[in-house]
Amino acid sequence: MRLAIWIMGALLLATQAIAQSGVRIVDGDTLQIGQITYRLAGIDAPEHGQKCARRGGGSWQCGKAATEYLQQLAARGQVRCDDRGQDKYGRTIGVCMAGNKDLNAQMVASGHAWAFLRYSRDYEAIEATARDRGIGIWQAATQPAWDYRADRWACWLRQIRLS
Repeated sequence: MRLAIWIMGALLLATQAIAQSGVRIVDGDTLQIGQITYRLAGIDAPEHGQKCARRGGGSWQCGKAATEYLQQLAARGQVRCDDRGQDKYGRTIGVCMAGNKDLNAQMVASGHAWAFLRYSRDYEAIEATARDRGIGIWQAATQPAWDYRADRWACWLRQIRLS
């Protein structure tokens, strides 16, 4: 019971720190600082509703876990992001830091995101280490976020055609 109370208190403090810093976590690879929405460069996290395979069978809420982990990272220091241009959705692409920690790298290193090799090789070696360790999304065969989105889009299009 004490552990649960301690965890709830820590989450409340983290949420307050994020709110005070003006950072809002959208999902595991997107955050907003003020009016600017940043898409973390070179990574792709599971979608918020996505489940991933668990070692030994079953699944876990990897998308939700990625969002929560980015919240924890962002609470560790003043968050700032560089500007590497915009994506087709109008988001600013950037590497974001909390204090002196690279949030993009931390997400991949912890197994909460893939290195998005289609766009960048910056986190390829970090991903290889996480994969070798079998942590997070690497604990069992899991559908990458880009395939998950493509499948959801195809399903939505089929539904539209059937309507």
